[in-house]
Amino acid sequence: MSITEEDVANASDGLSCCEDDDDEDDDLSEDEEDEDYDIYYGGDNLDLDDGRGGVGVGSGSQFNNNDDPEYFGYECLSVAQIKDLLAENVASVCATIQVTNSEAKMTLNSNQWKVDETIRHLATRPPKPASPPIALSGANTFVFCEVCAVNQAVSSFSFLSCLHHFCKGCWELHFECQILQGISTSLSCMSANCDTLAPEDFVLSHISMENVRDMYNQLSFRDFVRSHPQLRFCCHQVPRPTLQRHRRDHVPEPGHYRDQVPRRLRDHHH
Repeated sequence: MSITEEDVANASDGLSCCEDDDDEDDDLSEDEEDEDYDIYYGGDNLDLDDGRGGVGVGSGSQFNNNDDPEYFGYECLSVAQIKDLLAENVASVCATIQVTNSEAKMTLNSNQWKVDETIRHLATRPPKPASPPIALSGANTFVFCEVCAVNQAVSSFSFLSCLHHFCKGCWELHFECQILQGISTSLSCMSANCDTLAPEDFVLSHISMENVRDMYNQLSFRDFVRSHPQLRFCCHQVPRPTLQRHRRDHVPEPGHYRDQVPRRLRDHHH
């Protein structure tokens, strides 16, 4: 059976028409999906009643109401209000059990800011050592630092509750490097296989650069908000300081660290 050129042309025209129809169907399908997406997330829908006696839905926040299973109430708080809220929790712990503000804050952060659990944890912890490490007591004048491998005066050393002692210069360099990598509340002892956390007052006492201190406070605040069960950042993107890693003396100004406004959840799934 032979096929003429005219038959081939007619067949091609028919195929093109079918392809055009398929493209139109695909476009309509995509439009319907977009419309369904907008309806689900509270887009502009003039045919929906918002439950308040009128027709028409504005923004997503207006569409959300107590009939929506995914709705939750929240209020935006300033940084000062969040700090006051956290300070109240710290004060409650310190009023119940004798600990420093830094210890209370560190333990609250580890226990997701649950005051009762934090108090029970602090009450059952082993007592802090009453005396310094043996190497730093007695008649020793100079002590060997295991990090920098230099003999230094006893007064140049400091230690955590684990009693691992290192010179203050090594502590400062350790904390500074960790903070520049975005670490704050999880700063720990330099000794191998030791996970003792460094409280806030210990860290700040070993940091001399004001910009690094500011960065540490900002990173700690971010971690506190993240660990609190009733706090969220409004923006999904986590701030990261812009660092120049090749120069140890360069630290970004506080303004380079973009602020985010936290919010407190009032009630979830009513």
